[in-house]
Amino acid sequence: MIADACLYTGGVVTAALAIETALPAGVHPVVIMLAAAAVGGIIGSIPALLKVYFHTNELVTSLMFNYVFYYLGIYTITKFFADREAGAFASRRYQATASLGKLLEGTNFHVGYLIAIAVVIALYILLFKTKFGYEIRISGSNPEFAKYSGINTSKVIILTQVIAGAVAGLGGSVEQMAMYQRFNWQDSPSYAWDGVIIAILSGNNPKMVPFAAFFLAYIRVGADLMSRRSDVQNELVSIIQAVLILFVTAERFMAGWKQRQEAKKALGGEA
Repeated sequence: MIADACLYTGGVVTAALAIETALPAGVHPVVIMLAAAAVGGIIGSIPALLKVYFHTNELVTSLMFNYVFYYLGIYTITKFFADREAGAFASRRYQATASLGKLLEGTNFHVGYLIAIAVVIALYILLFKTKFGYEIRISGSNPEFAKYSGINTSKVIILTQVIAGAVAGLGGSVEQMAMYQRFNWQDSPSYAWDGVIIAILSGNNPKMVPFAAFFLAYIRVGADLMSRRSDVQNELVSIIQAVLILFVTAERFMAGWKQRQEAKKALGGEA
């Protein structure tokens, strides 16, 4: 849930470095993305550290810190980087070297899509091809079993949050450099709940995330177009999302229920 804070702060870091630093065109975006990812990782670790050492609820602390870093970002842009001549909330313009190029001129199809694909591949390899990825999956599915197996679940929780925060911070940086020439996010993007929906639809499998995200974007854009050209309101997409989530969670609930029933039968047979 703290992904919103990581993404927004990653955008603020991007604005600061894109305005104040002067680097070659090929180096400037890389430095900015690394800085934004590092800051996002630090922010993402905060709820995990509070959970591990103070046993706080990570959902509550994440939602609280989202507001903290959102208003901190607003203050930072307004105080240090605002364009006083602009008629609305906006930073000064980014330097030309702090930009991600377009893959197709005249469209919004930019280099960020290639970065997103690379991140998806890296996360899939991490999650399913490494020891640490196995520890993440076991800790997420059965924390008690993971502890008894000798897995340091506290370490797994913290590092997982750091990675997630870094990816969110990177996402904010990519969107800023690819889509904007100045920082003008007056409202928080609020992508965290979209991430929950996509995670459910993709079955927590990184390689399915792009397809789930594209599907969610498709029905939302379709609903918007439908509301403009007909009497059907675009709120219909919220109903579709709710039904999809209900079906997916119901399937998993029934699978878990069936597994528990089979376990009871097996234990009864042994008795």
